[in-house]
Amino acid sequence: MAYDYFETSNNEGRPIALYEFRWGNVYWRYTSADVEQSFGGNDFLPISIRDEGMTQGGSSENDFSVTAQSDIPIVALYGDSPPTRPVWLTVRRKHADDPDNEAPVFWVGRVANVMRQENPAEATIRGISIAKLLKSGGLRLTWNKNCPHCIYDSACRVPLADHKYTVTVAEVSGPYLTFVEPTIPDEGTFTGGFVEWDRSGTGTTELRGIEEMISSTKVKVLGRLPGLAMGDSIDIYPGCDQTTSTCDMGFDNILNYGGFFFMPEKSPFDGTQVFD
Repeated sequence: MAYDYFETSNNEGRPIALYEFRWGNVYWRYTSADVEQSFGGNDFLPISIRDEGMTQGGSSENDFSVTAQSDIPIVALYGDSPPTRPVWLTVRRKHADDPDNEAPVFWVGRVANVMRQENPAEATIRGISIAKLLKSGGLRLTWNKNCPHCIYDSACRVPLADHKYTVTVAEVSGPYLTFVEPTIPDEGTFTGGFVEWDRSGTGTTELRGIEEMISSTKVKVLGRLPGLAMGDSIDIYPGCDQTTSTCDMGFDNILNYGGFFFMPEKSPFDGTQVFD
């Protein structure tokens, strides 16, 4: 009840914001106060950070912006190539003199992007609220000859761990990845698959799709490969061209094939079909 007292008081309130960023297994916690704050068994470090709040009478679905000093790790994370794993942000509000140390959640969402400002000492972190994310439309399945599933997803059901190849990095040049050991996957090709590696050394992995398998020791990925160097270990997974032959012979997964390969090549509704 102490929080409500300070929140509705004309003069007693001393509001403080707590910001918790979570990227996989990595947490960064900051406070707008000038001294370190403790909440929920965690310490929030004082830095130059603020937010625009939410407009009275507005909606919790509105995007949320945080302005912080530019030397914090999350700004560097988005500096070269954005992470493939989502970064979540939880914002809490409390009052400095609250004896109960209450800090209710003010806003929760996902970081959309990080932008540096004209002032090089600051960066703006923009987020999208959970309420807005839940209202986004989903994809609809259509009738196709080819399979509409993504390889290794819950509809495809191919076990990811059964198709992992671990290789050693020989060279990284832009989107090109060269590895030491010549590797031709039993499933056919790495084109359409992906690479995965530990970017931070904490178990939080990065993913990059493979645009093309150039040779047995080289692939071209979608985007850059931050944090990788010669001698690093990286996991690489084969791709699928969504055909019955690859699904059956490459992955032994024809029972989960999502396409309809008996569909006729010619549509009966194109105006050329003659019915007796």
